[in-house]
Amino acid sequence: FSYVLVHIPFRLVDDALAALDSVLHPEGSMMMMVTVTEDPQEKIHNSCVMFDEEGVARKVPVCHWAPDPLIERFRARFDVSWANLKPFVDGYAQLSLLVRSRRSHEQ
Repeated sequence: FSYVLVHIPFRLVDDALAALDSVLHPEGSMMMMVTVTEDPQEKIHNSCVMFDEEGVARKVPVCHWAPDPLIERFRARFDVSWANLKPFVDGYAQLSLLVRSRRSHEQ
């Protein structure tokens, strides 16, 4: 799950995590990597690499979480077995999490 959350609006992240949990094998693990910021930010911008059917640049969401609230969102749904936050450089850092579904514990 590499850098996908950066393109999911904040209000849809819980639904996205629920969908991921529903398809993750009960005994499986998932690695998540995403860019985080010191202060959360969400914006829409014209992409320079994504285009619609007519070749026009698409407007795409760009959402960066602060690390702690995002980790808590994952912990609310998954067991986090490993977390790594690279140091912030120019306001950005890379957050990586290894998570397992809690469904494996319920069966």
